[in-house]
Amino acid sequence: MADLKAISDALQLVDSKTQNLKKAFEDLKSHSHLLSSFSLSWSDLESHFTSIQNSLTNRFHALESLESTALQNQPEQKEPSSSLPPKPESRKEQDGVADSVSPRPELKRLCETMDSKGLSKYVSNLPKDREPVRNELPAALKCAPDQEALVLDAMEGFFNANSNSKQNSLKLSNARRGCILLLETLMDNCPNVSNHVTGRAKTLALEWKQSVSKDGKDPLDALGFLHLVAAYKLTSEFNVDELVDYFTIIARYRQATKLCKVVGLGDKVGDLVQKLLDKGKQLLAVKFIFEFELTEKFSPVPILKDYVKESKKAAKAVSKEGKNSLRALNEATAKEVGALKSVIRLIEEYKLDSDYPRVNLEKRIEQLEKQQANRKRPAGASPVMARQKQSQQHQQAKQKFKKQKLQLKKQMSQLVPINRPRMAAPVVSAAVPNIVGVGNPNYPPYQQTRLPSAGLVAELGASYQQSLLQPAGS
Repeated sequence: MADLKAISDALQLVDSKTQNLKKAFEDLKSHSHLLSSFSLSWSDLESHFTSIQNSLTNRFHALESLESTALQNQPEQKEPSSSLPPKPESRKEQDGVADSVSPRPELKRLCETMDSKGLSKYVSNLPKDREPVRNELPAALKCAPDQEALVLDAMEGFFNANSNSKQNSLKLSNARRGCILLLETLMDNCPNVSNHVTGRAKTLALEWKQSVSKDGKDPLDALGFLHLVAAYKLTSEFNVDELVDYFTIIARYRQATKLCKVVGLGDKVGDLVQKLLDKGKQLLAVKFIFEFELTEKFSPVPILKDYVKESKKAAKAVSKEGKNSLRALNEATAKEVGALKSVIRLIEEYKLDSDYPRVNLEKRIEQLEKQQANRKRPAGASPVMARQKQSQQHQQAKQKFKKQKLQLKKQMSQLVPINRPRMAAPVVSAAVPNIVGVGNPNYPPYQQTRLPSAGLVAELGASYQQSLLQPAGS
């Protein structure tokens, strides 16, 4: 029991740790312009962590069930009569959904007592435990005397929340997700809806429809409305074209294709695919094309190729809008690389390699990543590098001056004679001094030497002054 409690405590900390990791990721992303390559997205990381968390949670509940089974089997050996109660429970599990798990006592009690408000709060207040609850809900709802009425009464939580503050907005979002989970479970249980419940459900659906905006600002409204229509079989009460518009809003959700089948759009699925294509949602359109076998009407390969072209245009637009700054270029690269990887995943999932080889896409990804790695940092990105560059320029100027100075000395040594004749010792007399070059052969006649031009000297002086006038920081 101690080990299971430790595992349970660790699993409860997963959500808080994920939020901390998200903050760290956002902080890192804000400095992505200083990195040579940054193509990660939080959605990819979150989906990866969620799959791991779900797997661990399912294994944990499997361990719990094994332990409870072992505890139940211990007294059976001593008291044969104690083996009778578990048998009806196993029959209930056989009658329920194949993948359902035995519900926890508090969840089972809420359903048995038809406590709709308590059930809504319980499901909404456990966002980190929602996946285990999802597995337990099918069997729990079957314990209710009237599961259709229970879920319908619980829908009050979808509207009864104030979304003025961020905290209340989070509560509203959790409440709506909890209500959608209840409707989804009821839809999977395939209940026989009674007339009195159908009338109430229709009234609620008409009210719900008024709050759904077709611009997709709050897709949870549309998702909940379609689940209500599917769970209580209300398709005939609404215009199918309107339902298609709502499906374009929630097409990205995992329940979308399943909802389409339960609601029964029929031939209108083709209209849904066309609307997704018109909105530039080619990848979602491909998902519906394969799910409803519409490949003869819509060829998926040209759609994927068109998406690749559009993603390239979108990346160029991002670069242009950011004036080709390093940050804009990195953002554009990440956008295009993400789009190409999404296409490759669809090629793998639907086995389209023969029609659309992914080699060229992988080469393009490699090319983009190399370009990003080789991209230079902006001049103001690193003050240290700027100071180093100034120091190098100063050293180069000094070396250039020294070299020119040596050249000047060499030129002067070649023009001016080094060995000069020795002067005769002065004699104190009144004799007339000898005139150079006249009557004295020991002195050579005067020859004018060619000195360096004033322009060269001025040039050297200016270059040296410029080298000394570097900024103090260098």
